[in-house]
Amino acid sequence: MLTVRYFAAAKAAAGLPSEQVDYAEFAAEVRAQASASAGLVGVAGDTAGATAGQKGDDAASGADGERLSPAEVHRRALFALLARRHPQPPPGEPSLETVLAQSTCLVDGLALTGKAQLADGARADVLPPFAGG
Repeated sequence: MLTVRYFAAAKAAAGLPSEQVDYAEFAAEVRAQASASAGLVGVAGDTAGATAGQKGDDAASGADGERLSPAEVHRRALFALLARRHPQPPPGEPSLETVLAQSTCLVDGLALTGKAQLADGARADVLPPFAGG
């Protein structure tokens, strides 16, 4: 199970402060995103062989040929899943998909970058851009 916490505009767009995501549902989305980007990036602890079958540089290719890190595949998978869960924003709020496109994801307090991956039991914080300092 993943715990997703929303902050600021993401919280308003989702209409809730946090939610639980079944890890199997997330893992299936990671496989779909990796497959769509022609990579074999897996999920932490994946026993189906996707992790063991990663491409040599642990990256997948994006739609425009860019190389995606495992962290970027995981971020895209999580954000796609969340956007599908919340297709209609509360009145007067932007769509969650719009907010997610501008957001950063922290996993257990650390930026989701490089080879980092969301593991079962992790906490993901969705942080849209903040004004001010």
